[in-house]
Amino acid sequence: MAVLRVTQVVDDLDGGPAVETVRFGLDGAGYELDLSAVNAAALRAVLGRYVAAARQVRAGSARQVEPGPRRAFRLATRAVAAAVGPSHHGQARPVEPERPMAGGGGRPPAVVVQFSDRHANGTANG
Repeated sequence: MAVLRVTQVVDDLDGGPAVETVRFGLDGAGYELDLSAVNAAALRAVLGRYVAAARQVRAGSARQVEPGPRRAFRLATRAVAAAVGPSHHGQARPVEPERPMAGGGGRPPAVVVQFSDRHANGTANG
């Protein structure tokens, strides 16, 4: 017995035959509509003015827009942090003293000596 299955894509607006699926996003949500050529052109005509003024983003890089007061606070906090300088939870970060390096680079002399002493007898279990 032969089975023939036919999938018909229907225009989401008027129920007629659809020729394409149009995908778009708004306010962080993605949408898609199956549309006829006429309805797809009408959608593009309505959105054309906005698309022309918008910035195109790569897939997956959509950023959420924060509400005004929260965004303003975050930006002000960043500005203060940049003006004050690096810190660690409000405390100054300790500065590690520079250690002399063997031969102008590589391992510090103390580490080289420790390694040599440890491996002098052929074992590393020290």
